[in-house]
Amino acid sequence: MNVTRADPDKFELPVKRLNVSGGTAPFFKLKLKQAPQSRSVHHYIGKDLSRATDEISFYEGILELQKQKDDTDSKLANLLEFAFEYLGVITAPEEGVDGPDNSVELLVLENLFDGCKRLRLLDIKMGEATASAGWMGKSAFRAKKQGVIDHM
Repeated sequence: MNVTRADPDKFELPVKRLNVSGGTAPFFKLKLKQAPQSRSVHHYIGKDLSRATDEISFYEGILELQKQKDDTDSKLANLLEFAFEYLGVITAPEEGVDGPDNSVELLVLENLFDGCKRLRLLDIKMGEATASAGWMGKSAFRAKKQGVIDHM
């Protein structure tokens, strides 16, 4: 699959790993060298692509649909307005990691925390099962626990 490449030169490097709760994919602080007029320098956040490979086709699909805006069903176009802004993928060195293999590939996504002092997120899962053992490091116990919640 071809992925959209964002320009890493737009960001201050190296990138810093963030401490966040929940989820399995690490996030990285991205800071634009120069923010467009309507955005802050923290408008984007990086998500480790090695732990989000299942998401790349979703975001690339959104980009394709946005390019075909005139041909896209109007109801679908309205729904796409709620998706995270996706700029593409960058390869960037990680702060504090030495050696020749210190770079990470990151999905560059809209940072929902930008401009917020406090933020509450609601993670909506769709489907019959929202977790399975072995997927992205999920233990059998945690998958079983989520299965109980899924059937409530």
